[in-house]
Amino acid sequence: MPRWDQFALGPLYALAMRLRGALWRARRPLLVGVRALIVRDGAVLLGRHRAGRRPWALPGGGVRRFERLEETARRPTRPTRPTCCSASTMPFTMA
Repeated sequence: MPRWDQFALGPLYALAMRLRGALWRARRPLLVGVRALIVRDGAVLLGRHRAGRRPWALPGGGVRRFERLEETARRPTRPTRPTCCSASTMPFTMA
């Protein structure tokens, strides 16, 4: 048996979700991301992503607040073992 509070709050919740969507479209935040092109011995490093139409892509991610773009590009390429390898300074290209 349905509860009366669900009947009362259902339309209110739907209205709140519509307003949230309208606010998101009006104030659409700027999302900035980077990709790192890593080449070693002529081979390009690709990372496997969990979702999306293209599961294989260049490593990268979203820029955190007050983070430099170079730091963002290094983050997904940082080795889990510190003795593994190191990234040198890379040329910066904006596209």
